[in-house]
Amino acid sequence: MYGSEPQLLLVEKDLNYGNLMKGYFQALHFNVVMVLSSEDAFRAYAAQHFDFGIIEVNLPDGNGLSLVSRLRERNPSFPIIIVSDLTSQTDVLNGLRSGADEYIKKPFDSEELTLRVYALLRLAYPVHHFSNTPDTFEIGSFTFDVVHQTLQRPGAPEIRLTAKESELLRQLALHKNNVLPREYALKTVWEEFSTFNARSMDVYITKLRKLLHDDPNVEILNVRGKGFKLVV
Repeated sequence: MYGSEPQLLLVEKDLNYGNLMKGYFQALHFNVVMVLSSEDAFRAYAAQHFDFGIIEVNLPDGNGLSLVSRLRERNPSFPIIIVSDLTSQTDVLNGLRSGADEYIKKPFDSEELTLRVYALLRLAYPVHHFSNTPDTFEIGSFTFDVVHQTLQRPGAPEIRLTAKESELLRQLALHKNNVLPREYALKTVWEEFSTFNARSMDVYITKLRKLLHDDPNVEILNVRGKGFKLVV
């Protein structure tokens, strides 16, 4: 869990661009390890602890989405932000589907990136973030552990959630059997209402539906023009 100096794994093929980002985050008191390739990134991740990663998609030894997937397999709740000059809607959605929590298009505003990093860290390490809400929720036959970001059903393997999956499910659970307003969810989980973030949220709703699919008594409904409802 991060403390005063979060540990950042920075994967950026462009040395000049990467050094600028490294220097920027070091000035904010982050400890930064920068690597230029997918394999170097995976070796670095295996060798030491990191609190989050910033990953470029277009890497010299392969697609960064494969790296994101590999890191997700190793630690499903590891926070990941993709920063890329591949900016089509298909690129963005593929990045999110691969397991990234955020996809930020180059060129980007450094302050925006910083705010998104801090927001993601707050979501990823909620033990300090959720002081007045339950640590666990019963969702049908599932037990949702907010602190550890896990979903457990008797007799089934434990499911590890990403930071955004966990926070979105938490909001749905807090509004259980009532409508979670779309604008409220975007402001709370994504901290900004935009068409892109709205589409991103739809991707995450689909993921959560798949994770909860084994209990037929649990549904996440679209409430037209309003938002979503977790029905149990």
